[in-house]
Amino acid sequence: MTTNDPPESPAEQGKALAKHNRRATARQGLQPTPATQRFTEAMLAIFNEFEHNRRAEIIAAGGDPADDRDPLEYVRVIAEQYERHQDPQERQAFINSVADDLDLDDVRALRVAGEAAVAATPELIMRNVGRGMKPPQIAEEIGLTPSRVYDLIRKERQRAAHEKNTITAAEPSADEDRASTHDDAAGRRRWAREYRRQQNGDTP
Repeated sequence: MTTNDPPESPAEQGKALAKHNRRATARQGLQPTPATQRFTEAMLAIFNEFEHNRRAEIIAAGGDPADDRDPLEYVRVIAEQYERHQDPQERQAFINSVADDLDLDDVRALRVAGEAAVAATPELIMRNVGRGMKPPQIAEEIGLTPSRVYDLIRKERQRAAHEKNTITAAEPSADEDRASTHDDAAGRRRWAREYRRQQNGDTP
């Protein structure tokens, strides 16, 4: 697929994963196991159902399904399927499918993107807290425990308070500001007197 081609739908991505899995099995001279077959069939059914429902919702709303492309669709599919398949054999079959579908550069991009997402998590949590969202709801949506979300909120508030105190300590007080202004004015008066003496030829 070139950079100018439209992104694939989830159903197309699922079929591609299944195709890669079959090719890998064939290259190894192995017969697909019943677990692998069940997993592949389940994946295709999930992808097709999702695509059908998505298109129906968009058409019902008067939109064009081709215009509704989530750039993170493929990443979401990987995450959802990885969490869904808890059986060790089925999960390994899924991992093999993902390994067939990705290359080293893809994995690097996903890993770095994951690090960026982790780094952005505290900021994202605080923004949603500011909008009135409760920590337990944030925890459910972001996939963290409520205690972890509360801990991140506490640390972010401590950090913000520390930064505020640091800025306040660096600012001059009102008395210091008045003293500085007074010193500047006195210095200007001394300079003016010295300048007049020089102009008049007076000696100090």
